Parts: sequence; structure tokens; C-alpha cells
Amino acid sequence: FGEVKKPGPYSMDRPITALEALTFGGGFNAGANREQVVVMRSHGGDGIEVIPFDASTPGPDGLLQIKPNDLVFVARSGVGVFSEGVAPYLQGLGYSISQVAALALA
Repeated sequence: FGEVKKPGPYSMDRPITALEALTFGGGFNAGANREQVVVMRSHGGDGIEVIPFDASTPGPDGLLQIKPNDLVFVARSGVGVFSEGVAPYLQGLGYSISQVAALALA
């Protein structure tokens, strides 16, 4: 979700990488910050793990395997702080304030 052409949930019929997940979303919008892409992975009651990678120059970090329920987020270009760019999306997805706060601390 974020600055991709077709955001939304997608079913995986095989293991995919973070870069492949971006292609499921139809690629980047014109205002996307390709250098600030993250995978958010919930660990249940233990919080959310935020795994950043740079999709502008794909390297080994983009080969991270996506797991069920992972979220791949592409920030807008020009957003100063990651939490400013991602918080509105998380609130729209129904995340609780405590999860947003945990993400902001990550």
C-alpha cells in the first residue's frame, strides 16, 4: 500500500520477494519514494517489525521473502519522517493507536 498503482491485499500462491510484491501492486506512482519502501511484519502481541529497503537500486534486501499478513508500504516523495507518511495509512486500515505508536518508535 502507499504510493503504488494498485494497492490492496493480494493472495500468494507461492513464496514471493518484497520486489515481486511491488509488481503485484502495479509498480510505483509518480510521487513514490522508491528509496523508502518498508515491509511491516506483525509479531502478534510482540509488536511490529519494520524492515526497510531501497527499491530504487534493488539489492539483496529487496529479496526478503514476504510472509502472509506482511504489509509492503511505499512512502510519498517529500515526506520528512516515516511515521508522518505511514500513520494515515495505518489508521485507515484500522490499526490501534498503540500499534501506530509502536511503529513510530521502531
